[in-house]
Amino acid sequence: MSVPGYSVKHRVTMTMFYTLFISFGIFSFFRLQLDLYPDMEIPYILVMTTYIGASPADIETLVSRPIEETVVSVTGVKNVTSNSKENVGIVMLEFDWGYDMDQAEIDTRNKLDLVKGNLPDDADPPIVIAMDPSMQPIVMFNIVADLPISELRQIAKDRLKPKLERVEGISSVEVGGGEERQIHIRLDPKKLEAYRIAPTTIVQMIAAENKQSVGGYIEASGMDLSIQSSGKYKTVEEIGEILLSAGRSDTGEMIPIRLRDVAEIDDTVAESRRYVETNGKSSIMLIVSKQSGANTVEAAKGVLNKLPEIIAEEDGLSYNIINDQSEYIESSIDNLKETCVLAIVIVFFVLLAFFRSITTSLIVATAIPTSLMATFAFMSSMGMTLNVISMAGLALAVGMLVDNAIVTLENIFRHREEGDTAFQSCVKGAREIMLAITASTLTTIAVFLPILFVPGIAGMMFRDMSLVICGALTVSLVVAITFVPMLSYYLLKSPKFDKVVAENSGKEVDDLSSLSAKEQKSFTNRMRRGYENYLRLCIRHRFLVTGAVIGLFALSILGSTKIPMEFMPQSDDSMLSVSIETEMGNDSRSTYDIVQECLERIKVVIPPEERKMINIDVGSSDSGMSAIFSDGVNTGKILIPLVKPRFR
Repeated sequence: MSVPGYSVKHRVTMTMFYTLFISFGIFSFFRLQLDLYPDMEIPYILVMTTYIGASPADIETLVSRPIEETVVSVTGVKNVTSNSKENVGIVMLEFDWGYDMDQAEIDTRNKLDLVKGNLPDDADPPIVIAMDPSMQPIVMFNIVADLPISELRQIAKDRLKPKLERVEGISSVEVGGGEERQIHIRLDPKKLEAYRIAPTTIVQMIAAENKQSVGGYIEASGMDLSIQSSGKYKTVEEIGEILLSAGRSDTGEMIPIRLRDVAEIDDTVAESRRYVETNGKSSIMLIVSKQSGANTVEAAKGVLNKLPEIIAEEDGLSYNIINDQSEYIESSIDNLKETCVLAIVIVFFVLLAFFRSITTSLIVATAIPTSLMATFAFMSSMGMTLNVISMAGLALAVGMLVDNAIVTLENIFRHREEGDTAFQSCVKGAREIMLAITASTLTTIAVFLPILFVPGIAGMMFRDMSLVICGALTVSLVVAITFVPMLSYYLLKSPKFDKVVAENSGKEVDDLSSLSAKEQKSFTNRMRRGYENYLRLCIRHRFLVTGAVIGLFALSILGSTKIPMEFMPQSDDSMLSVSIETEMGNDSRSTYDIVQECLERIKVVIPPEERKMINIDVGSSDSGMSAIFSDGVNTGKILIPLVKPRFR
């Protein structure tokens, strides 16, 4: 028994099968994670080393070059480049696409163990970072308050940052801007000379006194007590009490010489090398990144839901969302969802125009959501996400899903109109074209399947689209030879359709002269007659038609070379980002003044009603992701969140 025959004969079994499959598809749809792009493994590894106070030349000589010479021998490395900036050295390792990056990261760490002893003692240990698309921030916001900026930074660092990092799916929160507390110790050269104390001795004593050691444990009175020595400085006064040496007074008495006797100690802030402002007011920026593999939308929503509660715990604090990646993702997905729904509606009305039967059109239209639900189940089983690439594949596949169903349904109806019973029509009609639609489907799949084997970022980016289209087409083939014949049987066996068959019996549909004058004036028959005349004309002038087709093909090839090419289409994410690089050697204050001049010109172009706020970030950072992407104190960035495109 053929597949169509089984599906029509065992209708209850097939109905239960598709009910179960659709239910699983709906369940899978709500389990699919939302993301902007598919998960990708980028073949790059960064080695970041921080050396506070070092110039770019020192970083190049003392940090970057030794690391480069060591990691160049890592197995599988294709290229090694370095970027030496003030305080930070970054070495980038490039591997071939498809290389095992977990193993590459392990090999890089092992090689770095050999060079750590050759780096400056004051330099931080090198940090190995495997590049991942999830490294980009999912939420950026700033906080403002009527407080000193140093105090505001301390609140963000000590209170907000730990609470946000406990949100599910969040890996790190970076605090940028503001002034950081710093203790300044100004030595008196004359007193040092008088007491014969070297500055290096003071540095060693300060470091030695600021330690917390483990004291072990003791057992007393049946209790086990741990001993801990608390040597960390708690106040500035404690730093001044550090004992440096001992001297004699005029009377010959021994007196202690403390740090406060030879230096002035000030509790102040570090020199500002980064300026962050919101609408002209100093602010603190917090950049939230998600864990690798975590759902972007859920992680961002978790932060946005928790943020008002955290801010409310601090008096006088307010916040502004600069960038919310989940909003752009949801907007993009919603647009593609609307496109899919609109495609289904258009397909239904096109079918209705040709079949002139709501019931018949519904059979084909029902095949679309059935195939889509099965496709969602396939995506879930493959561990895919619902992103702009996979949704684009679904939108593209919607129009293809009905092809097999239309061909099957038309052949079934032809057999019924020729006088076959409902059962015979469904079985014979589907069986006759089963091989043809299978070949057609496989031909289409053969177009998209090779994308899986395309090397590089293009293959990884569009892998989801290829899988979605191939999976949807395969499901549509199964639906066409099982689901469509089963539904057609219920329609074709109705008394209403028996009347239609009786009226059309004896008429040769392909012979237009056998139809009545009213039928010949119908829309489909007029199209059929027009196509027949057009086809006769093409056959009479076949050489001219062949030449025209070849000419159009040549013009299309020529025209394709004139079309601009880009990796991803331009999109409007309602965010204006302006990067400014000033002359090398400018300090952060000079760069800030230049950024302000650029900002005044931007304000003229973008009216206040089209922008939500204005944020500027000038200077460099010595830690976190900002240190990787920052180009120094001579650079700045202007971020302006805009209102939605329809309001501009």
